[in-house]
Amino acid sequence: MVQVILLPCTYNVTVQDNDLPILNCPPNITVQSSVEMITYQVTVVLLYNGAFTVSDNCPGVNVVQIGGPAIGTFVSLGLSTITYHATDLATNTSTCSFTVTVVDDEAPTITCPTGSPFSRFTDDPLCAYTTGGTEFDPTAMDNCPLTVVVSNDFNGMATLAGANIPQGSTTIIWTVTSGLLSATCSITIDVADDDPPTFTCPGPQTAFTNGSVNCEANVPNLAALVADEADNCGTAIVTQSTAAGTPITVTDGQIINYTVTVTDGAGNTATCTVAVTYEDDDAPTFTCPGPQTAFTNGNVNCEANVPNLAALVADEADNCGTAIVTPYTLQELPSQSQMVS
Repeated sequence: MVQVILLPCTYNVTVQDNDLPILNCPPNITVQSSVEMITYQVTVVLLYNGAFTVSDNCPGVNVVQIGGPAIGTFVSLGLSTITYHATDLATNTSTCSFTVTVVDDEAPTITCPTGSPFSRFTDDPLCAYTTGGTEFDPTAMDNCPLTVVVSNDFNGMATLAGANIPQGSTTIIWTVTSGLLSATCSITIDVADDDPPTFTCPGPQTAFTNGSVNCEANVPNLAALVADEADNCGTAIVTQSTAAGTPITVTDGQIINYTVTVTDGAGNTATCTVAVTYEDDDAPTFTCPGPQTAFTNGNVNCEANVPNLAALVADEADNCGTAIVTPYTLQELPSQSQMVS
């Protein structure tokens, strides 16, 4: 019979943990920008407070966040990715990620300045009003102000400072845009032309009767003498107080003042006075007496009296009044052989 003798022995058993920890992130979420955050903060509070889950076959798993904004902080508009990393005691690791999308669902607001329609006047030499600073700019607000864009349909800019608003009525629409959301308001600016036209006044003029029967003369065309009329908003019209060519009865040397007026399209006027002196340039008419005979009439020195020739003129006439007939004044007595006229 064989006797079996069992001898004792020892060996080591090493247990290895090769199982990865199980890390589950929360599902992707979309949150709306907070209405309470209208005080010009760019970000919104992450509403999800990090409710991840982790398990492992062996206790002692450490979970850390390795990507994205920290839980409880503000998350910018748009898409943010948050990543967690789990490590167990056997250095097995696993990761998971989820996204947080912040959507701005609150439209911006815009307020136009009060007082529309505004009344303004042109700034000569422009036919327009030049805005002073930001007098017509709106106030825009949004809970996400860094995304706000303000513009208008007049100059396409965010301000009307220094803009030239033309004469007439102009309606301007302001628009504020934040992402895909927008709001509008409008103003109307009425610009009136209150600048008078300019011109050079003609100097004194002289007009003549020019053969008229009743000492009449035509009013000269004073408006035609104005050649440099100008206006900031267009063409000006020149007129005079009495129409050119109007026949009037005058006396020789009479001075009459006429008003020349320049009027622009808005009814603004500029005036000046032109003095016109009227002169009679028409000679009187009469029939000259024929040859006359005078006699010595028995005087001692063979003297004769000059006959009254002026009295022989009976049809003297003038277009501007009565004509006076006077004889020549003799400088010396004629001899017997000379003819006396």
